[in-house]
Amino acid sequence: MEKYVISFNKLLFHIKRLILKIILNIYLLYIKKVDNYINKLYNIRVKKEKSKKNEDGGVDMKRPFQPNNHKRKKNHGFFARKLAGTGILNQRRKKGRKKLSA
Repeated sequence: MEKYVISFNKLLFHIKRLILKIILNIYLLYIKKVDNYINKLYNIRVKKEKSKKNEDGGVDMKRPFQPNNHKRKKNHGFFARKLAGTGILNQRRKKGRKKLSA
């Protein structure tokens, strides 16, 4: 008779533990939904980590050239050449270049 009592108590213990896990998961999902709602409400963008792991477990490096047209025009565009004041544009005009700058 005692064997059944002990196993029933163990069963109750495991059921309580399972119920607590379920409640915790539901609570965590609720918090995540509330955070997403607040972020959308106030137009907050959360940056996600973009680290990719390779098969060794290390993180892959980014490639050296990350194209950005704004930076390119700022550094190599017409007005950058004009502000340089070294006659680059006049040299290119004299040579007959179709494109004076980037």
